[in-house]
Amino acid sequence: MSALQAVISFVRPRRPISPLCLHRVDGMAMYPEFRQGDAVLYRSDLDRFQYDACYVVNHAGGSAVYRAQAVGGGMIQMMLDKYPGSPQRVTSDVFNDICLGLIVGKLNVLDDRYIDLWGTGARQ
Repeated sequence: MSALQAVISFVRPRRPISPLCLHRVDGMAMYPEFRQGDAVLYRSDLDRFQYDACYVVNHAGGSAVYRAQAVGGGMIQMMLDKYPGSPQRVTSDVFNDICLGLIVGKLNVLDDRYIDLWGTGARQ
């Protein structure tokens, strides 16, 4: 085994890495937890309701962040933090059909002029 192979085998994960995806928050509907331009990390393999948490879901031809909560009777309540008075209730089957994944992390983007997470080219 070469020295390079030894280093690679040492740093290689011992188990598979979680399938993480990035989603850019568009708007302030989930403020204060998520703000315009923030990035969330979600697990694409956890594309069903797991527990009360935030999820990325297919919504209105795109994707969006929602807080989901089990409310009993096989129903899931989907909420936007900034607009708590207008929750939507859907069956768990409907939620699972639109769910892209469970949010497991976030990146607060402080100045998007100097970071290019989306492959659009840094502005400066």
